[in-house]
Amino acid sequence: MALFALPPELKLNVIEFLDPDSTLNFALTCRDHATLANSTLKEHGRLLSEWKVVDTTDVRTLLWRVLREVLIDPRQGWYIRELNLPATRQYNWNVNESLYGTHPNNGVGPSEEDKGLFIKAARNLRHLYPVTGTKTVLRQHPRSTEILPFPQLTIASIEDRIHRGFEDAIIILLLHYYPYLTTIRHTVVHQEECLETALWHIAHEYKNPMIAPMLPLKHLRTVAIAYYDTEGSVSPDWACYYLCIPSLKIFAAQGMGDSPSRQVQRSLFPNGAVPCSNVAELFLWDCRFDVDGLAVVLAAVRHLEKFTYHGGGSTVSETSSYQAKRVLEAVVTYAAHSLEELSLGQGYVDDDLGLDIPGPTVVSLRSFRKLRILDCEWSVLRPETEEEEEDSQHDEPLEEGFHRAEDDENTDTEFDVRTILPECIEELHLGGEFKVYEEWERLEDTFDTPSVSTPHLTVDKTCLQRSDSDRRIGDAESRGGVWSHPLAQLFEGHGY
Repeated sequence: MALFALPPELKLNVIEFLDPDSTLNFALTCRDHATLANSTLKEHGRLLSEWKVVDTTDVRTLLWRVLREVLIDPRQGWYIRELNLPATRQYNWNVNESLYGTHPNNGVGPSEEDKGLFIKAARNLRHLYPVTGTKTVLRQHPRSTEILPFPQLTIASIEDRIHRGFEDAIIILLLHYYPYLTTIRHTVVHQEECLETALWHIAHEYKNPMIAPMLPLKHLRTVAIAYYDTEGSVSPDWACYYLCIPSLKIFAAQGMGDSPSRQVQRSLFPNGAVPCSNVAELFLWDCRFDVDGLAVVLAAVRHLEKFTYHGGGSTVSETSSYQAKRVLEAVVTYAAHSLEELSLGQGYVDDDLGLDIPGPTVVSLRSFRKLRILDCEWSVLRPETEEEEEDSQHDEPLEEGFHRAEDDENTDTEFDVRTILPECIEELHLGGEFKVYEEWERLEDTFDTPSVSTPHLTVDKTCLQRSDSDRRIGDAESRGGVWSHPLAQLFEGHGY
């Protein structure tokens, strides 16, 4: 019998078993169905407003209590859209594990009955987490190197974590009971190996069309990962895991550094593999990747549209260097076909101290097909000339605005930055320091006239500003620092 032919009483019985999205789709089929589903839709809306965010900040929510509730009534999982995991959460209920003093709920943990409920739920996932072998992986950590199994996340390991009081096992289970989860905000603390291995397994199995329909995170769109300390960094392995989730559109990181481990690269992005990620925007704040490691991330993305990379200092990584020109070169290589907005900046000046790493003298952006907005420092685009001598006296400015003749000789008088910009560019923001004042004056003269190289770039969409004065070229408003970016709000209450 067709659905439309059912009596209203039976249709109401059907509606009672529908999740919010299915109820809405049912209501949109015809006016009678909309009338029948009206009260149910209102109730779904109320519950969505009440349970939309699971916030574990301080004492607001304990994850094991949330898991107990959703195991008793799985329908509650329909309404969860965001999982917020800052550093102030309770991540071990057996001991006082807290980064900011004693946790308000220190020692408050599940009963043995609750643990039995959790373990039963874990055992129901055996078909997704089988024992597959003895391969191992070295996980990079700022202070240690740990051995992790891959891809075998055994149910026994989840059970062990539950008995030891670690919340990462609880998070794994919650991911399977939140079918419409869209956002994860997560400050990574120590001892989250179980969760990390689970995400690695999920990322790997999304490549298997037979298993992918059974995996969690089908509606995940936004992930923000931060590091808990002022020194050290979270591994880019986390970025690799999430990039493999097909639904993900935005990935943001704060305090991420170095490169993905070789084992993660080989398992998720093997040589010769086509890009797999559907991410449209990457936002990297106070991060310090090895450039080759960053290239691994960029190469995995099919059609990157927006890329923001704000470089961190040596406290993030002592072994990697920002190397803006090499970063730009990698972006051109892997995203020139799709990128629309590019923002590069560096918050620290200790980038290349003690490092002698060769890089390109100039990087042309002419191969970008869709780039509309470029925001970076002048030094990123300016051609490199002879290296300045590391003489502290030479670095000191002269009085009364005078400059050294050799400084002027090292400045390319013929360089017009617009000749290396893409034809499609519409908005340009340049800032930072200029080696000599004459360099700024030549830039002013250059922008007095339009360029055939950038036919869509106008004065009202141009903002060139010196960091050491209020002089500027163009009428566009400054875009502000990285902290003014809309995605920076994802890190509110996170990091250190």
